[in-house]
Formats: sequence, C-alpha cells, structure tokens
Amino acid sequence: MFKFLRKNATGPFGLLLIILLVFAFSIWGVGDIFRGYDAGKLASVGNKDITIQEFQFRFNREINRISNELQRFISTEEARESGLDIQVLNRLIIESSITEVGNNMRLRPSDKTIAKRIGNTKAFRNAFNEFDRNIFDQVIRQNGLTEDMFLETERESIIQKQIFDSLFGNFKTPEIMNKLLYQFQYESRSIDYVLIILSSEEEVSIISDLEIDSYFNKNKNSYANEQRRDFTILALLNIEINEKIVIDEDEAYKLFQENQSLYEIPQKRSYYLIPFIDSDQLEKAQEDYLYDNDLEKLLNDRGLNKSDVDQGLISIKQGLSFEISQMAFNAEINELVGPVNSPFGPSLIYVTKITEEEKRDFSDVKNEIIKDLKESTSQDKIYELYNLVEDERASGKTFEEIAIDQNLELKAFNSVTSNGKNLNDQYLDIPALEEILEKVFDSEIGTEIDSIEDNVGNIIFVRVDDIRDANIPSLNEVREEVINDLRINKNKELTELKATQYLNKISEQFIKLEEIADELEVAILNSGKIIRSTTNEVFSRASILKIFETKKDSAFVAPVAIGNSMIVGVVKSISTLEENEERMNSLKEVNGPRFENELIFSLSQELQKELTTEVYFNRLINFFEPQNAQGSF
Repeated sequence: MFKFLRKNATGPFGLLLIILLVFAFSIWGVGDIFRGYDAGKLASVGNKDITIQEFQFRFNREINRISNELQRFISTEEARESGLDIQVLNRLIIESSITEVGNNMRLRPSDKTIAKRIGNTKAFRNAFNEFDRNIFDQVIRQNGLTEDMFLETERESIIQKQIFDSLFGNFKTPEIMNKLLYQFQYESRSIDYVLIILSSEEEVSIISDLEIDSYFNKNKNSYANEQRRDFTILALLNIEINEKIVIDEDEAYKLFQENQSLYEIPQKRSYYLIPFIDSDQLEKAQEDYLYDNDLEKLLNDRGLNKSDVDQGLISIKQGLSFEISQMAFNAEINELVGPVNSPFGPSLIYVTKITEEEKRDFSDVKNEIIKDLKESTSQDKIYELYNLVEDERASGKTFEEIAIDQNLELKAFNSVTSNGKNLNDQYLDIPALEEILEKVFDSEIGTEIDSIEDNVGNIIFVRVDDIRDANIPSLNEVREEVINDLRINKNKELTELKATQYLNKISEQFIKLEEIADELEVAILNSGKIIRSTTNEVFSRASILKIFETKKDSAFVAPVAIGNSMIVGVVKSISTLEENEERMNSLKEVNGPRFENELIFSLSQELQKELTTEVYFNRLINFFEPQNAQGSF
C-alpha cells in the first residue's frame, strides 16, 4: 500500500488536530469534572463559540488517548501539569477558525453522510458488531454532550477535513528543507567525560530538625494521601465460561461440511500498483520498461520505492477494485501489465509473488472450528447469565446472595486510588479497569453500578463499599520518607556544586579533563557517536541538549539520566551521519507532518485575525478549580 495513501487516510488534519475523524475511543475518561457548572463559552472565533461541553469532550478524549499510549490511567492533575488543557483549547480554536471558513464557503455535509459515519463507528457497536443506540447515547452522555451537540461536532469535523484535504492532500516537504533537517537531526557528536559522584565522606549525614520541618512544610502536598475507595466486583468472565464449555467433535464436523468453502485458503498474490499522473506518462514508462526491463528505474523515475507501491500478499477479494484484482490475478509472476484505473490515476501492475489455493481437511481446521464454536457459545452463556443476575438484582438480592445462587466469585478491592493502585503500589489487573475506576470514583457508598462490558465480552457488576478521604499526614507519620528525600536533594545539590567547580577549572584555569580524572581517580569515558535523539541510562534529554549547544573542544556540565551523578565533559568531535535512504525516509515520516502542522497553525493565525478571536483563560482555570471562581460567567 502506498505510504501517501496511509498518510491521506489519517490526513494531515488528523495528525495535527486529533479531531473526531476516527471514533474508536473508549467510553471511560476523567470523569465529569465539570458537572454542575453553568454553561458558557471558553473562546469564540468569529461567530463560532467554543463551549464548556466541547472542551470537556475533547479533554476527556485526549486523556483516554494518552492513557492508552502509556498503558496506565492518567489523572486530571497530571494532564494539566503537562499543559494538556491549554493544548486542547488551542486545537479547538484552530479547528473553529477552519469551520468558520467552511461555513462561509457554505460547506454542509448531509445528514445521510453523518448517519453513515456514526453507523460505522466501532465505539457505538455491541457484541454482535451492530450499531447500538443505547451505547451511542451512553458514550455521548458520558462525554458531556447532547445528541445535537455531537452531531454538530461531527458535521464540523467533516468540513474541516474537506478543507485540509484540499489544501494539503498531496503535501510534500521541500527537498532543501529535508536536507537541512537531516543535517540537524543526524548531526553526530562524541564527548570525553567523567562522572562526578559524591564519596561517602562528602554525602550529607546529619540533618537538623529545623531543616526537616522546613522541607516538609514546603513540600507537604507531595506527601498527601490520595482518596482511596473500596469496591466489590461480580464478574462474568469470558475466559472462565469458555474453559467450562465442551464442544462435540461431531458438531464441529457438521459445521465444516456445511461451510467447507469458508475454510479454504484462496490463492493470494503480492503485487505492485504503480500510479502515474496521466496516460502519456504511463505509456512512456511502459515503452522504457520494454526497452531496458528495469523495474527499479521505472520506480525511481516516478519518485517511488517498492514499499510505496507494494499491496502486500492479498486475495482477489482484498484488492482496491474488481478491475485491479482481475488484472493482477490474470498476470504472470514478474510481469508488468496495464494500464488499469485506480484511485490514484492510471496505473501499472507488477506481480511479485503467487501462493496457490489450498484446500484443507477437517483435521487441519478442527481446532479452529472448535475455538469459534466455544467463543460463540460462551458469549451466549454470558448473556444468559447476565439476564439471570439482572433479574436477581431487580428482586433486591445482594451481590453475596447472587454469587451463591449463580456460583460466581466475588472479588473485593480495598484502598484503591483513582489511577488503579492498591496499598502495595501495584496496579490492579481487572477487565475494563479504567471505566470501573471512573464510575467508582463518581459514585456514593453503596452504589451498585450498572453493568460494564469490555471489548472481549466480559461483563462486570460493581458496588462501591467505602470512601477513604484524601489527607495530608503529620510529619511524624512520614518523617523517615521526608528525611530520605531531603538527604537526596542535598546530596544532589552538593554533586552539582562539585561538578561546577571542576567545570570552572577547565574553562577558567585551562586544566585538562585528564587532570580531573587523575584527581578523582576515575577513568575518562567516551560516548561514541551520539545524535540528538540519543537517550540511555547515562545521557538524559537535558544532557543531550547541553552537549549539542556546546562548541567543539569546550566543556559542559549535565545530569545523568538515572541517579544523582553529574557529567563533566568535553566535546571532541562534530560530524554528520552519512545520508541514506532509510534515514531520510524516517526523517520525512516524522518531519512531514510537523511541517504541515506549522503551515496549518500559520493559516489559522491569519484566519483568527480576520475572524476576531476571544479567549477566556480565567474560565478555564475556574472549570478545574471552581472553589477559586469569583462570580459567574
């Protein structure tokens, strides 16, 4: 598949703005942090207002995305510390400026188009892969939106995509910029350095009570105990039910006989789909290929490589169109055929590999069929069990009574933080943990939370048992922890002072690094070639920045990546790694979207000047800290 097809599928707009073009987002989030707050606007761009609800929806989505990437739930506080709230608001402002342009151009997607997008959204589908109105309502409600607001958001995202696809659909970074970026990104340096480590005699050993008191009072919030909650789950787990199911081999064989064609492996082919600007260009390429039989040259003349045009090993049904598949599957291996119409213009096809159709016996697919039957049966049993549990809950039975009646296991979890850690500082291993935590921390004691279903068919019932309020412990309770933290900080300061003293000796007294190494009785280490993206246990991001801002033969001081040691180093060489196709392609993959982002941001800035933009940052603060709000909107 073409690289530029993959890029266009996401779109430069999606890469920059992360708008709602793909809906496969989780229905868990940071919770309704703005519940009960009056409606109002955070900003306006022309006639377009950015409301609290819009901001909440997008902030929640970004929390979800980042949590998924980090594979842990991040709190609202963590997100704000990283500046996520400002980033989200800025993105909304940019999008609104583009929406206003679209409105002025009278771009308006039809209701049918929007309905189709929503119907194809995975987040709104049930276990049977069908659009579920109840799930749809639940998702938008949990994200602080009404149906009308959501539909309008969708309409706007389509408008924005249309505009950006028309402006940047075939965008390419200028080659001169690629060259300059390459020289910058792949600049290579090597340094000689020594590690500055405090000896045991130099380390802080005695800390006064006054220092301890002062440090604790300045940093007491960092020792605060989080709010914790106790809860119990009643889980209907797919894997447990699946293990209990026994499938008769005769049943599996019957299914095989009825559906033998489904278990055949069709012929597959790997081929290149090579597009051209027009028919004239294609015909010339064909003539040149017939003359020199050089596929590499054909691709190079088009500015393409094999990975750009490789469709992968696919069946005839997986081709981009019927016409393309027919031509590819009628061609011989290593044969260039065409022309054929493709979504990218007139194209040629070159077949590189053919795997023949394979008929499989029952013995070959027996385990596969049994597995499928067990999965479908277990899902049916889960829903049967779910209905029984719901009936018993409706009759007033407790979790404990239901567990006995239905032979289910209850699991209690005590003193759990909002990010899913127990008292042992370990993350819980529970299906749908993030959604459970969101609802548990948004419910009162005794609340039985409506069933939660994850993406593999598990159904979980949850009851909130207790709430343990957050508090700041006394100094006596955390004294040893405070002393340890204070000692670490003071030793770090002493290490930095010691390293700075050696730096001054090199810079001002012209003492060589070798003399310092002799004085410290340590070896001089060499980094080897490092680039700006290098990170390891020695070189932190701070040290890399320091290395690359230091002149050749000059000295610097920087912290190590792990521990309290400091680096005193001298830059010994500066060069650029040899340019090659792999590195250049990697650079283009990363920097192409970045450059697009800059263009988009610049365009938005100009539009905002014409459209009159107002931003109310004080309201943003008040949303998160309503106790600090003065008056109302």
